[in-house]
Amino acid sequence: MTDYKNIADNDPGGDLATAYATMKAETEVVTPVFKLTYTKIANLVSLNAASALQAAVLNPGTGIPEWVDSALKGSGIDVNNTQTQALLTQLGSNSYITVATADAIKALGNVTVAKYTGLSSMEFLKKARTLRTAGII
Repeated sequence: MTDYKNIADNDPGGDLATAYATMKAETEVVTPVFKLTYTKIANLVSLNAASALQAAVLNPGTGIPEWVDSALKGSGIDVNNTQTQALLTQLGSNSYITVATADAIKALGNVTVAKYTGLSSMEFLKKARTLRTAGII
């Protein structure tokens, strides 16, 4: 029932086909756990970005704990963690890496998904409207 309620709550109204097409096209950005390693950064952003990040992480002036380098070489660190986001922003702001590199690495954790995952067919929207009209949702 939750999906029907969400669909009904956000129904733009009007013609069923037009409303369905409008809702089906809507997306949102989510930030799930996304583990990054130097290799993933090299593959998804650039080799230069991975090299710049590694140089910054290993630079004693940044004050980055040693475990960060180990994690980036091994299982990775979650780019969507607030501390990781802050670290990347700081490294960019202090010119250890470029702001563009920091932004590109942070963007890897953003995933665009359909806003209404339960909206699998026009019939689903039609049923949501029927349930709303009947006062069930």
